[in-house]
Amino acid sequence: MKRTVIILSLIFALAIALSASIPTMAVTTQTTWVKGTVPSAVDIQAMTNVSLPTLNPGTTVNTEPTGLTVNVKSNKANWTLKVKDNVGSGYMQNASALIWPLQVKGGTVSSYTSISGSDLTLTSTGAKGNPTPIAVNFSQQVDWADNPADYSIQLIFTASPAP
Repeated sequence: MKRTVIILSLIFALAIALSASIPTMAVTTQTTWVKGTVPSAVDIQAMTNVSLPTLNPGTTVNTEPTGLTVNVKSNKANWTLKVKDNVGSGYMQNASALIWPLQVKGGTVSSYTSISGSDLTLTSTGAKGNPTPIAVNFSQQVDWADNPADYSIQLIFTASPAP
């Protein structure tokens, strides 16, 4: 029994000695930020070729009411949609150009306006999120002096976020 008490006393003394000599570890915390930048973005969708009705001399033809629908999607409100002629003349061409320039209307441009190499702003306000459809129509006056042929013009649509 005496021996049991001595052994238990030694175990108890050892436990106290060990617990006193074990250093307590300090806990520290640190925070970090994860950052990323979402730039302003605009996307143009549903671009298709447009065919004008027969271009009879002495008439003006247009694409109303079907024309072209340009869908603009942006992650920022207040974007602009512009259009211009790729070549800069504003005229449908083949071996020669038609006498009259191609005209366009759509967005906030409510009457037909001649296309050129300079940007024509079709709209300067737009919502963010879901695509906003912009109806664009074209008009072409045909003169008796225009040569019989197939004519075309390449247009550039540009959408950009407002600054």
